[in-house]
Amino acid sequence: MTIQPDLSRPDLCRLGIAVAQGVVRLVHGEVLVLPRTEVDHVFVIRRGAVLSFEGGSARLVAAPGVIGLGELIAGGRWRSLIVAHGPTEVQALPAQMLGRRMAEIPATHRRLLAGLAQEATPHQRAK
Repeated sequence: MTIQPDLSRPDLCRLGIAVAQGVVRLVHGEVLVLPRTEVDHVFVIRRGAVLSFEGGSARLVAAPGVIGLGELIAGGRWRSLIVAHGPTEVQALPAQMLGRRMAEIPATHRRLLAGLAQEATPHQRAK
């Protein structure tokens, strides 16, 4: 079964969410980020889960997962479409603040963190 997000409902597409280092509550199917857009926040999933759609597959990331850290380290662009899977609550952390902190550490540590960010997010292939 192929999972496809429903982008036809504008009430479920909250693109450009105005999140000022706060909590964002999403309903099932609501879009959190679009691919190829700038990473302006990294999100900690506090409750629920999100589906990350990339390259024809979907990856489920559940609480207490983190999304966006790898993208921020890799160049600041989202690679995936991120959609809420059920009622979801995420904590938004400004990428600008995290970027400043990342710039202060040596390049070898940034590479280590990039690898850890890829491995640390709990995920499984959605069915």
